[in-house]
Amino acid sequence: KNYSDKGKMNVWPQGEYFSITDTFEANRVTYRDLQIPKRGALLDWGCYDGRNTNILTERFSPRRVIGIDMFKNSIKRAKREYPDLEFYCMDGCDYDKLEELGQLGVIFAMNNLLQGLKNGNIKEYDFQHIINGVFRELLIEDGVIVLSDGNDLCYQNRNGVWMSNEFKERDLVRRLLT
Repeated sequence: KNYSDKGKMNVWPQGEYFSITDTFEANRVTYRDLQIPKRGALLDWGCYDGRNTNILTERFSPRRVIGIDMFKNSIKRAKREYPDLEFYCMDGCDYDKLEELGQLGVIFAMNNLLQGLKNGNIKEYDFQHIINGVFRELLIEDGVIVLSDGNDLCYQNRNGVWMSNEFKERDLVRRLLT
């Protein structure tokens, strides 16, 4: 199943890239707040140059952390910068390929999916299908989804949805996540 109407979606608006550390600090969120389950791999969905994959690996070692991106050049760069980490070039909407990665405890979509929704590169329909048709199907029962556009942050865990105070599209995203 591929949940994107167009197949591969280019959601990356050219601009500044924020690390997961910057985003968490700016929103006063800790990894403990996320209530990350103790099992399942961590997926950096749209890993770009692998920086966040590396940060997550350092934080959660020895857990399996996987970085994926649909752009070959991004994956080449990530593998060059972090040769010991696990990276794959694949369409993040291709359920069958993602399923081959195994059980996932957390999906981090930083600087991409939420940004694409906000800037209009991803339609509400596609966003819902990625969240409900791909992410939720791949996550273990108490899995966590973390979304950020670099500034705003939201996550969904077993207790519901949390969003940063400055989140302008809070009603839209809450509706699409529930």
